[in-house]
Amino acid sequence: MRAPDFEELVGDPEVYFAEYANKRPMLRSGSPIGDPQEILSLAHLDKLIHSEAIRPPYIRVFSGGVAVPPARYTRTIKIQGIDVPDVVIPDRVYALFRDGATVTWHSLNQHVPHLRELARELSIRFGTRSDITAFLTPPRKQGFEPHHDPVDVFALQLEGTKRWRVWKPIRERRGDIGHYRLEDLGEPDLDVTLRPGDVLHIPFNTPHMAVSEDQISLHLSVMVQPLMWRDLMLRTVERLTQDDGFDPVHAEGESHVAGRLERLASRLLEVDVSAELAGRAAQGARADGSRDGRGFRSQNTEHLPT
Repeated sequence: MRAPDFEELVGDPEVYFAEYANKRPMLRSGSPIGDPQEILSLAHLDKLIHSEAIRPPYIRVFSGGVAVPPARYTRTIKIQGIDVPDVVIPDRVYALFRDGATVTWHSLNQHVPHLRELARELSIRFGTRSDITAFLTPPRKQGFEPHHDPVDVFALQLEGTKRWRVWKPIRERRGDIGHYRLEDLGEPDLDVTLRPGDVLHIPFNTPHMAVSEDQISLHLSVMVQPLMWRDLMLRTVERLTQDDGFDPVHAEGESHVAGRLERLASRLLEVDVSAELAGRAAQGARADGSRDGRGFRSQNTEHLPT
């Protein structure tokens, strides 16, 4: 089992950041990510669905773009004498899938170690959170209506084929969710069928839709939360205002407020940009779904005989 690295997803990083990141979709075909079966397969999902630990919202089922109530495919079981609700009943999920429902597997990086490594690499690269979701769609089905996502997406086709239509990013990109009517979108900028091993990058707030073709389709959406300039600037300002000179606020006049702003402005002019970017990467490494550590292993090493 393995996951692709950053260069396998984007190719030349300099070209990606200069021409595609936050700008326009990017298609990489010809299996740049290696053997898709080594990343995730139907066999792996069969094993996961029989694991009592994978429960909603980590797994969800959608029919006609609408979420199926988990009560229709879960039950309560006892584990160590304790009632555990929402345990998936595999046969009910299989039946819903046969009837045309899409099965989504959310935050797989919280359960599958090699996918966590991929999410961690992206979190460090972008200095923000990354998550990985799998979409399993029956043949000739559209899982969701045209929409845009609040995250950057790398779609990795792993099994079957899927037709993607992608339009230009919307003008005002606020990092929200949006839905569209197909007739209102016009001609897509990109109309392509992804085959196993292909990668499609879709910037955040870019309208798109996807339809499986003649076989079951499995693809991963590797998602990265966009880091807005305001978020990056706020992180810097927060760090620069940690000392007592900025706390607490009393009933002070305009001159005191002006003094604090002048002090902040002088500190901003002295910011070490390289250190600030390094801090962004460190914060990404600490994001949920990406964190790593050696606590148990380090303690074991400490107690080895000398």
